[in-house]
Amino acid sequence: MAVREFSRAIYAGSFDPPTDGHNWVFARASNLFDEVIVVIATHVQKKYMFTADERKEMLNEIFKGCNLENVRAEVIPDELIVNAARELEATHLIRGLRSVTDYDYERAMCSFNREAYEDLLTVFLMPPSNLDFVSSSMVKGLLPFNDWEEEAKKYVSHMVLDKLKEKANG
Repeated sequence: MAVREFSRAIYAGSFDPPTDGHNWVFARASNLFDEVIVVIATHVQKKYMFTADERKEMLNEIFKGCNLENVRAEVIPDELIVNAARELEATHLIRGLRSVTDYDYERAMCSFNREAYEDLLTVFLMPPSNLDFVSSSMVKGLLPFNDWEEEAKKYVSHMVLDKLKEKANG
Protein backbone atom coordinates (compact mmCIF):
# COMPACT_ATOMS: atom_id res chain seq x y z
CA MET A 1 0.00 0.00 0.00
CA ALA A 2 1.35 3.42 -0.98
CA VAL A 3 2.04 5.97 1.73
CA ARG A 4 0.11 9.18 1.29
CA GLU A 5 2.35 12.21 1.06
CA PHE A 6 1.84 15.36 3.10
CA SER A 7 -0.25 17.86 1.16
CA ARG A 8 0.16 21.61 1.48
CA ALA A 9 -2.11 23.86 -0.54
CA ILE A 10 -2.09 27.58 -1.04
CA TYR A 11 -5.11 29.70 -1.79
CA ALA A 12 -4.08 33.13 -3.00
CA GLY A 13 -6.10 36.28 -3.31
CA SER A 14 -6.47 39.82 -2.07
CA PHE A 15 -9.26 39.01 0.43
CA ASP A 16 -10.13 42.71 0.61
CA PRO A 17 -12.34 41.95 2.52
CA PRO A 18 -12.78 38.20 3.08
CA THR A 19 -16.29 37.11 2.10
CA ASP A 20 -18.48 34.12 2.87
CA GLY A 21 -17.47 32.78 -0.54
CA HIS A 22 -13.84 32.77 0.60
CA ASN A 23 -14.89 31.19 3.90
CA TRP A 24 -16.60 28.38 2.01
CA VAL A 25 -13.37 27.67 0.11
CA PHE A 26 -11.29 27.79 3.33
CA ALA A 27 -13.54 25.20 4.99
CA ARG A 28 -13.54 22.85 1.99
CA ALA A 29 -9.80 23.15 1.47
CA SER A 30 -9.10 22.45 5.14
CA ASN A 31 -10.86 19.09 4.71
CA LEU A 32 -8.93 18.22 1.55
CA PHE A 33 -5.36 19.09 2.55
CA ASP A 34 -3.09 18.59 5.54
CA GLU A 35 -2.18 22.28 5.55
CA VAL A 36 -3.69 25.29 3.80
CA ILE A 37 -1.81 28.56 3.54
CA VAL A 38 -3.99 31.48 2.54
CA VAL A 39 -1.64 33.79 0.68
CA ILE A 40 -2.58 37.45 0.87
CA ALA A 41 -1.39 38.97 -2.35
CA THR A 42 -0.23 42.55 -2.49
CA HIS A 43 0.23 44.55 -5.66
CA VAL A 44 1.76 48.02 -5.65
CA GLN A 45 -0.61 49.14 -8.43
CA LYS A 46 -3.77 48.03 -6.63
CA LYS A 47 -5.62 50.16 -4.07
CA TYR A 48 -6.83 48.21 -1.05
CA MET A 49 -9.44 49.13 1.55
CA PHE A 50 -7.60 47.13 4.23
CA THR A 51 -3.86 46.84 4.76
CA ALA A 52 -2.25 43.44 4.28
CA ASP A 53 -1.84 43.14 8.06
CA GLU A 54 -5.52 43.98 8.63
CA ARG A 55 -6.54 41.34 6.09
CA LYS A 56 -4.24 38.79 7.73
CA GLU A 57 -5.74 39.57 11.14
CA MET A 58 -9.31 39.19 9.81
CA LEU A 59 -8.44 35.89 8.12
CA ASN A 60 -6.79 34.44 11.22
CA GLU A 61 -9.87 35.42 13.28
CA ILE A 62 -12.08 33.65 10.74
CA PHE A 63 -9.92 30.50 10.86
CA LYS A 64 -9.98 30.49 14.66
CA GLY A 65 -13.76 31.08 14.81
CA CYS A 66 -14.40 28.24 12.34
CA ASN A 67 -11.93 25.84 14.03
CA LEU A 68 -9.81 25.62 10.90
CA GLU A 69 -6.66 24.60 12.76
CA ASN A 70 -4.74 23.58 9.65
CA VAL A 71 -5.30 26.92 7.87
CA ARG A 72 -3.13 30.01 8.30
CA ALA A 73 -2.63 33.31 6.50
CA GLU A 74 0.63 34.68 5.10
CA VAL A 75 1.37 37.96 3.37
CA ILE A 76 3.64 37.74 0.35
CA PRO A 77 5.36 40.61 -1.39
CA ASP A 78 4.57 41.56 -4.96
CA GLU A 79 5.54 38.29 -6.65
CA LEU A 80 4.05 35.58 -8.83
CA ILE A 81 1.87 33.12 -6.92
CA VAL A 82 3.68 30.22 -8.58
CA ASN A 83 6.95 31.45 -7.04
CA ALA A 84 5.30 31.72 -3.62
CA ALA A 85 4.00 28.16 -4.06
CA ARG A 86 7.49 26.91 -4.79
CA GLU A 87 8.98 28.79 -1.79
CA LEU A 88 6.24 27.45 0.52
CA GLU A 89 6.71 23.94 -0.92
CA ALA A 90 3.03 23.74 -1.81
CA THR A 91 1.76 20.63 -3.56
CA HIS A 92 -1.52 22.23 -4.65
CA LEU A 93 -2.92 25.60 -5.66
CA ILE A 94 -6.57 26.21 -4.80
CA ARG A 95 -8.67 28.41 -7.04
CA GLY A 96 -12.31 29.30 -6.61
CA LEU A 97 -14.56 29.30 -9.67
CA ARG A 98 -17.73 31.36 -9.69
CA SER A 99 -18.47 31.62 -13.39
CA VAL A 100 -17.46 30.68 -16.91
CA THR A 101 -15.41 33.87 -17.02
CA ASP A 102 -13.48 32.72 -13.93
CA TYR A 103 -12.95 29.32 -15.55
CA ASP A 104 -11.49 30.76 -18.76
CA TYR A 105 -9.08 32.97 -16.81
CA GLU A 106 -8.13 30.25 -14.31
CA ARG A 107 -7.58 27.64 -17.04
CA ALA A 108 -5.04 29.92 -18.70
CA MET A 109 -3.36 30.62 -15.34
CA CYS A 110 -3.26 26.88 -14.61
CA SER A 111 -1.36 26.29 -17.84
CA PHE A 112 1.06 29.13 -17.06
CA ASN A 113 1.63 27.79 -13.53
CA ARG A 114 2.18 24.25 -14.80
CA GLU A 115 4.89 25.50 -17.16
CA ALA A 116 6.60 27.38 -14.33
CA TYR A 117 6.21 24.70 -11.61
CA GLU A 118 5.17 21.34 -13.02
CA ASP A 119 4.74 19.65 -9.62
CA LEU A 120 2.06 22.13 -8.53
CA LEU A 121 -1.46 20.79 -9.08
CA THR A 122 -4.34 23.25 -9.38
CA VAL A 123 -7.61 22.34 -7.68
CA PHE A 124 -10.76 24.22 -8.63
CA LEU A 125 -13.52 24.58 -6.04
CA MET A 126 -16.97 25.81 -7.02
CA PRO A 127 -19.09 27.42 -4.29
CA PRO A 128 -22.79 26.72 -3.93
CA SER A 129 -25.15 28.86 -6.00
CA ASN A 130 -25.97 31.19 -3.09
CA LEU A 131 -22.30 32.26 -3.04
CA ASP A 132 -21.27 32.02 -6.69
CA PHE A 133 -21.74 35.74 -7.32
CA VAL A 134 -20.15 37.04 -4.11
CA SER A 135 -16.91 38.97 -4.41
CA SER A 136 -14.94 41.44 -2.32
CA SER A 137 -15.52 44.09 -4.99
CA MET A 138 -19.27 43.52 -4.83
CA VAL A 139 -19.27 43.92 -1.04
CA LYS A 140 -17.19 47.12 -1.21
CA GLY A 141 -19.52 48.38 -3.94
CA LEU A 142 -22.38 48.38 -1.41
CA LEU A 143 -20.72 50.96 0.86
CA PRO A 144 -22.00 54.15 -0.84
CA PHE A 145 -25.64 53.13 -0.31
CA ASN A 146 -27.71 53.99 2.76
CA ASP A 147 -28.72 50.41 3.55
CA TRP A 148 -25.33 48.85 2.75
CA GLU A 149 -24.93 47.14 6.15
CA GLU A 150 -28.17 45.20 5.78
CA GLU A 151 -27.04 43.86 2.40
CA ALA A 152 -23.37 43.32 3.27
CA LYS A 153 -24.16 41.16 6.31
CA LYS A 154 -25.53 38.54 3.91
CA TYR A 155 -22.07 38.07 2.39
CA VAL A 156 -19.47 38.58 5.15
CA SER A 157 -18.95 37.44 8.73
CA HIS A 158 -20.03 39.67 11.63
CA MET A 159 -16.42 40.48 12.41
CA VAL A 160 -15.71 41.56 8.82
CA LEU A 161 -18.92 43.63 8.83
CA ASP A 162 -17.67 45.44 11.95
CA LYS A 163 -14.33 46.14 10.22
CA LEU A 164 -16.19 47.47 7.16
CA LYS A 165 -18.25 49.77 9.43
CA GLU A 166 -15.03 51.10 10.99
CA LYS A 167 -13.59 51.86 7.56
CA ALA A 168 -16.84 53.41 6.31
CA ASN A 169 -17.11 55.66 9.37
CA GLY A 170 -13.41 56.45 9.66
